[in-house]
Amino acid sequence: MPTRWKIWTRTPASLAGLDTARLLFERAREVDDDRSDARAYRSAIDLVLGFAANRSAADMQETLADLVTAARDRAAVLRTGCVAPWLAPRQDVDLEWFELARTVQRAADDLARPSWINAATTMDRILAVFDASCTIAHGDGLRSVLRPRVEASFLRERGLAAHLDDLLSEGQWPDVQRTIAQNLRTRLDEAYRSGARPGKAWENEQYPLLARILPEGTSTEQIPSDMARSLETGLASRVAHDRELANPVLQCVLASLRDQLSASSEYAGEVQRMFDAVLQQILIFCSDRQNAGSRDLGSRGAYLRARDPSEADLQSDLRDFLRGNLVSAEVLSKVSGIATGQADLYISLGGPAFVIELKKHEGAFSPEAANRCYLGQATSYQATNVRLGFLRALEFVDRSGAGADYRGMSLAQCLYS
Repeated sequence: MPTRWKIWTRTPASLAGLDTARLLFERAREVDDDRSDARAYRSAIDLVLGFAANRSAADMQETLADLVTAARDRAAVLRTGCVAPWLAPRQDVDLEWFELARTVQRAADDLARPSWINAATTMDRILAVFDASCTIAHGDGLRSVLRPRVEASFLRERGLAAHLDDLLSEGQWPDVQRTIAQNLRTRLDEAYRSGARPGKAWENEQYPLLARILPEGTSTEQIPSDMARSLETGLASRVAHDRELANPVLQCVLASLRDQLSASSEYAGEVQRMFDAVLQQILIFCSDRQNAGSRDLGSRGAYLRARDPSEADLQSDLRDFLRGNLVSAEVLSKVSGIATGQADLYISLGGPAFVIELKKHEGAFSPEAANRCYLGQATSYQATNVRLGFLRALEFVDRSGAGADYRGMSLAQCLYS
């Protein structure tokens, strides 16, 4: 990715960690609705993720109200003194996270304005978000989630950058605050020098779905505004209304897989809806790659007929396909920190996240071979989030006769749960 876009990139491991933590708190709340601590921390994470996703302060108001209610309930429980030792709170952690959550909600409103009346007080609040850290979160992971929105807002609104310069020139800030402010100023200067302009940040915020599927190094500002709006509307409609599969064979395979998945307690509600969206696209991918000719796929499909194919080619092909079709999801490759390993593809849909593990298999691939050779590793990767995922194998067999082996297999034989 070009240097000029580096300030908008997020650390996948940080977002994955927050997604996983939120899911675990939600599970605790479902088991025991009296777990006010779980409700409070889930709401706090929702506010942090909402800020990172450019949600407005008004959109996050209900979540903030949930946090306040849960924190009040938690305080009432703690006053009784009847709390198991393992539930005893770390007051410093509670204070840090809940205060940060309240601050990011208010900062979302501040950053939407071109200038501020009480600039000093507001800037203190913004810098608290920009330099956020919590006792329980080590390193710069939390900052990497929150800083992109702050920096993009200062690049977009020259008035905010002017406030920063004015306050730096007055010399009344404490040393700690001044250091944070100078750090922000330095990062903005680097962005300006690398070619970033206020419009770029704003255009990508205005057309987020379109920006996501454009080639690397391409900005939405290179597309006429009317066309960008039309494309964004079409993408939003596609996200909002899942289309039924037109191919009757795919419909039958999808129905069969869903029926098998129904035995899993994880396959329900919002998780089921999101998993189905990914599963549907994988079905379409498999069908297309099975039926498309070399002229249709071009160099992209060369690995399917290569004598020594690589799973890296399969990963790249599948990643590009999912990024173009799952426009509401974040599709990442080679994400570290998943069950102490590295996931080949990591698909995050805001809350639930799914892992796709890719393998190259010599000889005929079967459910027995999958269970014997690969299932343990794939399962361990998914254990940190929703316990549903995908294992895909690039079957390495003799394909003499223009690939007759794999074309002779039905789609149903290529997919099973």
